[in-house]
Amino acid sequence: DALTGLYNRLTFADLLAGAVRETDETGKVFALMLLDLDRFKNVNDTLGHEAGDQLLIQVATRLKDMAPECCQIGRLGGDEFAILFREADRISDIHELADALISEISAPYEVIGNTVNVGCSIGIAIYPWSEGLPDELMRFADMALYKAKEQGRGCYSIVDEKLTDEAHERAKLQQDMRLALERGEFRLVFHPRMCAKTRKIIAAEALIRWAHPERGNVPPDEFIPIAEETGFITVLSRWVVQTAVFQLRSWIGLGAEPVPVSVNLSAADLMLQDQAQEIGTLLSELGVPPHLLQIEMTETGLLSDRERVQEQLNEFAALGVELLIDDFGTGYSSLAYLHQFNVHKLKIDKSFVQ
Repeated sequence: DALTGLYNRLTFADLLAGAVRETDETGKVFALMLLDLDRFKNVNDTLGHEAGDQLLIQVATRLKDMAPECCQIGRLGGDEFAILFREADRISDIHELADALISEISAPYEVIGNTVNVGCSIGIAIYPWSEGLPDELMRFADMALYKAKEQGRGCYSIVDEKLTDEAHERAKLQQDMRLALERGEFRLVFHPRMCAKTRKIIAAEALIRWAHPERGNVPPDEFIPIAEETGFITVLSRWVVQTAVFQLRSWIGLGAEPVPVSVNLSAADLMLQDQAQEIGTLLSELGVPPHLLQIEMTETGLLSDRERVQEQLNEFAALGVELLIDDFGTGYSSLAYLHQFNVHKLKIDKSFVQ
């Protein structure tokens, strides 16, 4: 790998294939560990790609310094690293190495005059306990890595039969989600925001719910991450916006004085061409005043592509649509970047308040 001096993806794949052949001949156990940095994107977005590269070099140095001699280390791309633990004779050795890696990688870094804190998550597949070809082992380890991130990051997960079953369940849920729109299984609920002083409802947030015909109510934290991974989130978001605006139109038609309703958009939504223009046309055609619609984004979404996001948000502001930042305090939590965007309201995460 040109940046870190570790094995690159292609060479590491050859090493993994060789380890499988050796185990088939000798019966020796090895562990494949996939390591992904937590919050690395925030470093790139806030300090620049040069800082990101410097951080990756330092991470690679720590891995080389602390991994046992029997380990072979590769950088698969971006902030994803892989470790081939060739002499993993005891399961306790694998646990000890994973714990040590997380501790070492999570220690602070000095990058271009800034102290940077990132953590890491690790997914582990053990051969021959996780049977399969090299590509399947990679997939199993990647599933375990996803499981580790689901558990809150800064931890590791080892693939097992339960985990592979969960992967099949996720794939089935992904298929069902694409059919759910056609079947009318999604609905919106409106979560009120209240004034603490007057106790009056002053706004509401439109939240999507899924009533699955077999599973019952599927929690949003199960299907939203899958929608984001597959890109289906843009289809869901369009449905949410349209349904929320139609509901506002309905309330107006009943003679009510509706409060503003906010809808959640992801970074992927703001990458769509003419997103603001499409929403503006919808509001105009239905006769819904723009100030009754609010856009909610997480701070991570704000930082995904600053120029593109800024352009879209400026268009929303020109329409009269307000922007809310959600979950503030769970990411980089920089007050400085709030000045760069047309932010009207800030929703502070309770962990930040605590």
